[in-house]
Amino acid sequence: MLVTYCSVCNSGVAFDPEWDGKRHLFDVFGLYRGVMAMYDKSNNTIYAHIAGEAVFGPDKGKSLEAFPVVNVTWGEWKKLHPQTTTPIWDAAYRKYYQERVVSGMAYMPPGFAETIKGLRDDRLASNALVLSVRIDGKARVYPYDTLEKAADVVQETVAGTPIVCFYTPSPQTGAAFDRRLDGATLDFTRNPDDTTLFQDKGTHSNWTIEGACVSGTMQGKQLTRVYSLQAQWYGWSAYFPESTIYSPWGLMFNGATPKHAE
Repeated sequence: MLVTYCSVCNSGVAFDPEWDGKRHLFDVFGLYRGVMAMYDKSNNTIYAHIAGEAVFGPDKGKSLEAFPVVNVTWGEWKKLHPQTTTPIWDAAYRKYYQERVVSGMAYMPPGFAETIKGLRDDRLASNALVLSVRIDGKARVYPYDTLEKAADVVQETVAGTPIVCFYTPSPQTGAAFDRRLDGATLDFTRNPDDTTLFQDKGTHSNWTIEGACVSGTMQGKQLTRVYSLQAQWYGWSAYFPESTIYSPWGLMFNGATPKHAE
């Protein structure tokens, strides 16, 4: 597995580094369109981390297969997966990382803002954290601020897929799932007693931010994750400028209705 993280746009992605029977090794290239880029050491093809697509080199146009990830604190992850182990981090690189990392910045450094001036999409603040979703080529974002203020979980249809957006305010985390399970389309709500859990309205079973049912009659069931990740708006929109933006007021920013984002 290839795990990448862009500390500038606060996005983490995991990819399959194996294809054509070969495991490919990657290294950091630098920034491209304001977002971390990496390169395949075997032929120097440069890949955009947030899109997983080769932008320069012999394999230009190739897309890496992405795995679902969630952006949570170490403490919350340990609650979900208490048996988790970690690599032995090389002490030589520790100086580049902080023990406490905060998702999102209260401001964007002036020097960096200049580098993305031609890429800025003013529909949202450049540093706004969003849950970014892509289904069958359709890109749609759900601002964290909007998800936090919403009366309940956000559910709608994107590219013909009924989805639910789970969001927890602490830790600030979002993930999107296909609501179809075992031949039925589930309807979800927040757990009134625990901000880290969600309930399906049919059985009141409890589900985690990872789409796993941990208690109730549906315990052991797992929702299918649709491609979604956390990012700052500037980074996502630089690669997916056609993205629509969820709004709870009945209109998307591109003028279509939010219930059928196709």
